[in-house]
Parts: sequence; structure tokens; C-alpha cells
Amino acid sequence: MSTGQVPVTRIRTTIALAGALTGAVYGGLCATALAAPRGAVAQVMTVSGAALAGVVIAYLSARFVGRRAQGVAAALLVVAGGVMTSVVGAPVPLGDSDLRGAWLALLGPGLAGLGSGVLTIVAPLLARELAANSRHQVAGSTGFGLPLGLGSIQLVAVAAVAVEVPIERLTWPAVSVLALVVVVLLAMLPESPVWLAIHRTMERSYASMVRLFGTLEASIELDWVLMARDMASEERRLCWRDLSLPGMKRTVVAGAVLAVVREAPLGLAALVLIPAVVSELATRRAATIALLILGLCAVVIGVVTALRHAHGFGFARLIAGLALALVGLALATLAANLSGAAALSLALHGTIFLGIAQFGLVTPAARGSVEPLVPPWLVRAHTTSTHVLAALARAICLTAPAALLATRGPRATAMTATLVEIIVLIALTAALPQALHRTA
Repeated sequence: MSTGQVPVTRIRTTIALAGALTGAVYGGLCATALAAPRGAVAQVMTVSGAALAGVVIAYLSARFVGRRAQGVAAALLVVAGGVMTSVVGAPVPLGDSDLRGAWLALLGPGLAGLGSGVLTIVAPLLARELAANSRHQVAGSTGFGLPLGLGSIQLVAVAAVAVEVPIERLTWPAVSVLALVVVVLLAMLPESPVWLAIHRTMERSYASMVRLFGTLEASIELDWVLMARDMASEERRLCWRDLSLPGMKRTVVAGAVLAVVREAPLGLAALVLIPAVVSELATRRAATIALLILGLCAVVIGVVTALRHAHGFGFARLIAGLALALVGLALATLAANLSGAAALSLALHGTIFLGIAQFGLVTPAARGSVEPLVPPWLVRAHTTSTHVLAALARAICLTAPAALLATRGPRATAMTATLVEIIVLIALTAALPQALHRTA
């Protein structure tokens, strides 16, 4: 349904594809890890570290560069990274003699990770600011993108195996094509009226609103944009004395815990790394089967999450998600002690459970849970710190399992992850009910 000159459907599609592009980068990481399992640790560290840097850069440059320009630049980085990775080929371990070749092979995934980190911040902001009068229709368009994009690229990798083409020669060009589509769609949208009102002039902001909504709707939306500008002028950095405000310390702790808990089920790490593990422990054919099944399941999780809108904080959904993650890790531990078809079946079931736990239960339940408790002048500071912490948690939750797999093997990795999951579940059960009792 169109609300003005730019249909909401087009905005929603653009935001959804931008979210899917972040997942596609991790799908490309899965493909290159499968092509070169011995270089998986370096690949994971590069992509996750670059994504963390992208989150920081997105916030530091927000005052000088518009949302749309940030999104276009980030997508172009992914295009460059995808092209470079497909040309150079799969990375090799950094300990090999050709250090120059190893670092060159990691440059492409690093650029793609950097772009995905920026999009992680820019896509939700665009969803909020470009469709002011239909925020409820667009804001959820970013949540399902990651598993959808990841699963789609995994299916492209299966197609590459089927036609006997090197995996990275087909998957990363697919990532680049998706990034080019995002570039075109973002370039066709006007700049965020809210960003223009805060950092430029109201005249340019109003012109952007007219282009988005038409003259009549723009006059209505003007009040909302002015309110957003006035609230932004009151914002300041979070400091220690702010923690003395009533309930603020509990709110900050709860936000930090939720940022970490989103990655605790290790669904993303499992979807990225398990095909490479199966390739090492079983056969190439088994790894292809695993890639096909996990790709289809990730796409289904993304679609179901898109169709099923979960609103508000759900403590029960968080606990259910972490409990399901424990079941998945238990199956993965059993799989590490078996071999053959039984090990493959248990590993796949465990990974599917982890993916459902993270993307279907924990992430939707934790999103936007504590913002209503934060004073208006601290919302941006709190959101910034939460996003940076979430990116750091994702980097750790990807890099640590990859490093353990490389040094200790699947059995030690699964047992360590299970122990960490139990600790997180106990801490969450003890800490969050009191911190978030006012959101119930």
C-alpha cells in the first residue's frame, strides 16, 4: 500500500534486502570455510572483526554522512569484497609460507564484513526514519534478513557443488549481485528526513518528506520530524552519574545482558561452521547434504520470522530459546562422539535447533525490550552502546567456536559451548526478571 510518492512496499523491500545482505556475507563465509576448512579461523576473525569495526564506523560517521549514503557505501564495500574474494579464491591459513597471498585472500571477506557491519546499524535506522507514518509496517523488515540471506547463499553453494564450480567462484558473486541490487534500491530512496532535520536544514528535510509521502502527508509528518529533531538536541553521552537515576543501573545492565543473550544460542556460528566440520569428519558429499538442509532450514526460519510478528519483551520466549539451544548443543555433543550417518543426523538436528533458538525465539523476544525505560536524552547513547556490545558478542561467539574447533576439535567445542549456555541460562533467569519487571 502506498502512503505517498514512495510506496511503503518499496521501502520495506529495500530494508529487507539490506538485512538479507548482512546474512549473505555470513553465507559467503560459510562457503569459503567449507572450501578451505584450515583457514576458517582467519576467515571468521576477519569478517566478524570487520563487522564490529563497521558498527563503530557507522556511529562515528553518522553526523557527517546521511543514512542513505552510508547504506550505499556499505553495500558497495560488500560488492568490492565479493568480487575480490571470488577472484583471489579461498583463504589459506596464516601460518603458511605465502603470507602476502594469505592476507590478500582475507581482504575481500574483510571488506564485505565491514559493509555488513555498517548495514547492521543503517538498515534499522532507515526502517524507522523513512516510513514515519507506517513504522509498524516497516520496522520488522530487518529482523528476518540474516537467516534468509545466509540460507540463500548456502543454497547457491550447493548449486556450485552440483555444477562442479569452485564454491567461492559462485557464492561471492551472488553476494555481490545482491549488494548491487541494494545499492540501486537505496540510491532511489530519498535521504532520511530525520537525519536532514538534525544535521542539515528543515527545508531539505521537508523536501525529502514531500518526495516520500506527498505534500499532504508531509505536512502531517512534519510534527513528528520536529519532535525527533528536538529530542536529538537534548541527547548526550551516558556517564556514571546517570546510573544514579531511578532504575537506570538495572536498565543498563538488562540492555547489556540482552545484547549478549541474542548471540548466546550460537545459531549463527553453527550455521556457518557445521558444514566445514562435517566435511572434515565425514565426506564432501555429506557436507553438501548438510549445506542443502541447513540452507533450506535457514530460509524457512527467515520466512516464518517475517510472517510471524512478535511484539514486546517475552521472557518466556528467551528461556525457551536458550533451553532449545541447550538441546541443540547436547545433540551436537553426541554427534561429536559418533560417526557416519548417525553423527550427520544429530549434527544437523542440533544446528537446526540452534538456528531456531537464536533467530526464531531469542532475537525477536529480546529486541527493543528496555528502550521504554531509558530517559529520552539517553536513548541514542544507550542504543549505541548496546549495538556495539551486540557486535562484540557476535564476534566472540563466532571466533571462539572456530578457534576451539581448530585447536581442540568438535567434542571439546560442543562441551564448552554447552557449559557456557548453562551459565548464560542461569544468569538470565536470575538477573532479568527484576531488571525488566516494569516491562511486563
